[in-house]
Amino acid sequence: MELFTRYVLENPWPLGVLLVAVAVGLAWSGLQAVDRRRLVAAGVMAVAGAAVLAAGKAVVTSGEHARAVVIEIVDAAVAADITTVAAAFADDATLSLGSPNNPGFSKDAITRRLDGLAGRYRIKSNRVTRLDATTVTRDRGVVDLACLTEPTLGFGPVPTSWVVHVDRQPDGSWKITHVTWVTMGTRAPPRSW
Repeated sequence: MELFTRYVLENPWPLGVLLVAVAVGLAWSGLQAVDRRRLVAAGVMAVAGAAVLAAGKAVVTSGEHARAVVIEIVDAAVAADITTVAAAFADDATLSLGSPNNPGFSKDAITRRLDGLAGRYRIKSNRVTRLDATTVTRDRGVVDLACLTEPTLGFGPVPTSWVVHVDRQPDGSWKITHVTWVTMGTRAPPRSW
């Protein structure tokens, strides 16, 4: 099921395009050789390719929901829209520094520190360098995120990496339940965060 989710629902293009390309090749060779079997096989491959592409378009997986939430909060953080960032966190959300096994900060601690995005830690520029979303279960997606962020106070862009867990809430919304701030530069983030 994991392969189906990853290569059909979340990323249907390689398989869908391959099936359609095989269908075109079979159809061309079937027409050249006047071979009805190849034409039938081409039709089956074309339908299969179209079905893969349609399924990928129609179904939004947990990983895709998680990706959308992370993109929204990154954009909101850059815009210093603290309300939107805070609203993306579940009430029981936690933030760990360095490792997910380290003790986590509560949502209250997270939201208190978000105020810095509109002040001292305002973001001058940001570029997402990695955004890999994975479906874990029907109700959980995980995003591996890396950014090159330049704060207004600083000496240039700083690379950071994060792992963000996004879960479906009882009301059907998708919210961040745990964030691990893995690195800042080449080290674990400061404990004084």
